[in-house]
Amino acid sequence: MAQALGWQVAGVEVDEAAARKARRFSIRVHAGDLLEAPFAPGEFDCVTAFHVLEHVPDPIRAVRRMLEWLAPGGLLVLEVPNAGGLGARLFGRAWSGLELPRHLSRFTPETLGATVARAGGRVVWTWHQAKPRYYVWSLGFWLRDRRLGTLARWTGRGKWWASGWSTWKGLPLNSLGCGRRGGGAGGGRRSGAGCR
Repeated sequence: MAQALGWQVAGVEVDEAAARKARRFSIRVHAGDLLEAPFAPGEFDCVTAFHVLEHVPDPIRAVRRMLEWLAPGGLLVLEVPNAGGLGARLFGRAWSGLELPRHLSRFTPETLGATVARAGGRVVWTWHQAKPRYYVWSLGFWLRDRRLGTLARWTGRGKWWASGWSTWKGLPLNSLGCGRRGGGAGGGRRSGAGCR
């Protein structure tokens, strides 16, 4: 989508098969660990990492690496499940954001801010959003834990209410995307807010 809007895009995908699919949209897709991605310091105006940090062994190093890729005035956009949010409080160990063992870390707004600060960045804006699908998934786990499997199956992924999510989820480059608007030397449009 960013490329269609005129951005030059690149990405990181840990899974080689997913990286091959993503290369249909951008040839600059690194398959492997984001710490080893071959992007140059200051190369990007914007780096996005949607639901990435909770999966990496060292979130501080990951954020530090992404900050290195930013040009002066660049913006790093992070999204993680909110372990301090209403869903986590309501559902506890049945909260879908836990996703054990795939999620190695949990973040609250405070711990995410501390991670960014320890990596050398600063938070310029925070936004909290409750997505209904996560409440439905959590309810399914909560029902399953209480041996109410028949009811839990009605909350499962792929049901009628999740069809929109299934379509969106199939888009590539949702692990980590980087973009620079415009072409050629000095052609990038800078973001108004910085992370350095």
